[in-house]
Amino acid sequence: MTWVLPNRGTITQRISGLVALPIVALVLLAVSHTDSMRKASVRGDSYKSLKLAQDLVADTNPPSGSLLEAWSRINHIGVLVATDDAWTGAGRAAIDVQLAGVDEAEDNFTASMAYWAEQDIPQEVQIRLLEIGGFAGEQLFAEVETKLKPAIEAQDSEQVLEVIRSLEWRYEAQDAGVREAIGWAIPEVESREESTNNYVLQSIFAGNIISGVIVLITIIYVTVIRRSITRPINALVARARA
Repeated sequence: MTWVLPNRGTITQRISGLVALPIVALVLLAVSHTDSMRKASVRGDSYKSLKLAQDLVADTNPPSGSLLEAWSRINHIGVLVATDDAWTGAGRAAIDVQLAGVDEAEDNFTASMAYWAEQDIPQEVQIRLLEIGGFAGEQLFAEVETKLKPAIEAQDSEQVLEVIRSLEWRYEAQDAGVREAIGWAIPEVESREESTNNYVLQSIFAGNIISGVIVLITIIYVTVIRRSITRPINALVARARA
């Protein structure tokens, strides 16, 4: 059998191919992994959608997206007003502390409603949380200003308690919206956590498969190229020795 030694250009091309193939494959693998990790990273779409649902769970619990903080302070005012020393210096100071807490809760509530009005949440949640619950909250705080505070200034205990009783249904209406939002958000968080987890696992599995295929192809290619280069050389050396 006659062996023909490849010329210099052919050897160079084969060696270049031997080096270039795994490099190109590794670059493609890196791009694939980068895209997968970007989507699942803290700035990726998957993570953002998960955080949106998590934020809704957190924000519809007191104090921000719920009236519970304000309502608890309003009821505390009712307890203070019902005592004998309600309108003493110390009693009035304690009432003022609770009123300041109600004002702070109003600021948090207003900011929360404005934030969720801009978010992409289901229509039924939006109606209960923002349209019904938001309106109920606005009316509650409005009546604190127009009815409760004047009754406190007048030191009219009976009127204060009557106003507080009249506010209860507004709290309950908004609380129903909160429960609606949480009822949507908790399963949504679990679903998106599972989806993100599966996506990352699938990306890792696909990356491992691709890596294995690249290694296998590289081994086969290296073996073929090595033989195509070394066998003619070895044959030539053997003939020269002979």
